[in-house]
Amino acid sequence: STRGAKSAPETPAHIGADLTAQRIQAIAADDPQRTRKAVRIYLEAELAREFGAGLVNDPMFAQLVDSVHAHMQEDAELAVAMQRAGELLVGEVPPR
Repeated sequence: STRGAKSAPETPAHIGADLTAQRIQAIAADDPQRTRKAVRIYLEAELAREFGAGLVNDPMFAQLVDSVHAHMQEDAELAVAMQRAGELLVGEVPPR
């Protein structure tokens, strides 16, 4: 038990989702890495939501997100699913 330690305040889910959407929308439409960046932003937001928003300020968090994202890209089937998810996130294709 860590007495006296203050936990980071939790961000309400709708604020986190709005911020994630804003970050994704801010990716330039002509960026060739747009869908990959959108998936990474979404992954980062989900990991922060799951493990605590305070992690975002930890320098190792970005490395963790990069590592997880790269590992996911190495799986051929998952890479295809991530591409589709990225297209959905940036609005390039309508949902099925």
